Amino acid sequence: MTYHHGNLREALLEAATDLLTTEGPQNLSLRAAARKAGVSQSAPYRHFSAKGDLLSAVGQRGFLRLRDHLLACLEGQPEHRERLYRSGAGYVEFAEKNPHLFRLMFGPLMASEDEHEGLHLHCRECFAVLMEVISEGQAAGVFKSGNTEELAKLTWTMVHGIAHLAIDNQLKSEGYGGRYEMLRMLGHHLVEGLAPRHPSVD
Repeated sequence: MTYHHGNLREALLEAATDLLTTEGPQNLSLRAAARKAGVSQSAPYRHFSAKGDLLSAVGQRGFLRLRDHLLACLEGQPEHRERLYRSGAGYVEFAEKNPHLFRLMFGPLMASEDEHEGLHLHCRECFAVLMEVISEGQAAGVFKSGNTEELAKLTWTMVHGIAHLAIDNQLKSEGYGGRYEMLRMLGHHLVEGLAPRHPSVD
């Protein structure tokens, strides 16, 4: 493979993502990415000083893809409860279609924000999508008022857990329909918990 000045980094990221998808993280390295991209073994060091830097860059691309996927799931849906459900369903769908990438995105690299600041930045951009869904629902009176970030974290915790159960084959329901029905059921209880409480009238 030949490359023009300026696109080596992109070629290496594409190669690394392909390796991660097809062979898993155990076979992903700077040398493997170089072989896959058809460049010399020393070429990756122009852009990545270590394997962790390459993995972090792959994870950042993953978060950008996840954010775009979530926004696409929400497009054209004005109803606030349905938007909350769709964001959760989209999150689980992304995890199931990209299990190795999903584990990388939320794996050990996330432990060091100072070392992998870009990874955390793009993660927060994804979280901001959920924050906006809940904030808009609060403004419309559909969800209860309060600390939006806390409510978003509670919501994310539930959906993230379902995503991990799904990619670990711990959900026994057949196909996406069964899993999404489970997500909708849990989402219903979540929405009920987010609903504003009105004082009872005697």
